[in-house]
Amino acid sequence: MSRPQRMVSEERAVEILEKTHWGVLSMVDAQGRPYSTAVNAVYSPKEHCLYFHCAREGMRWKCLHDNPFVRYFAVANETIDGSRITTYYESVAVDGRARFLEDEDEVRRTIAFLTERLAPGEIERQPNILGACVKQVAMVRIDIESLSAKVNERQKNG
Repeated sequence: MSRPQRMVSEERAVEILEKTHWGVLSMVDAQGRPYSTAVNAVYSPKEHCLYFHCAREGMRWKCLHDNPFVRYFAVANETIDGSRITTYYESVAVDGRARFLEDEDEVRRTIAFLTERLAPGEIERQPNILGACVKQVAMVRIDIESLSAKVNERQKNG
């Protein structure tokens, strides 16, 4: 890393991850070419993993089946300070292995978890969402193998 002073602890990396709702998922296709796409992903502190959903076909689905190793990258609290020509931010990078959830009960629990985190207060609609989603989407879990974060914060004046 070119700026090691911006590295933060694993505990801080988890804090950053907990407050993000989307990021960029990077994968490799069967021919070894990179493929990245934005996803809504939610961190589960209980299981120390990320969850997201995707279609049951298409490039993301195929890449994850061909090679489960992924990198997920998210940014929080990004602010551009034009007068200083700098960006303040918190960012986190997760390396891990993705796997598709197969158990229908686990899929339902995970969809409910994502819905509550991404759309708080919409719990009354969950039965309709769950019924429609369980058969239509593939739920994916990223088991975190490593994570790192860096921060560029505005310095407080003494």
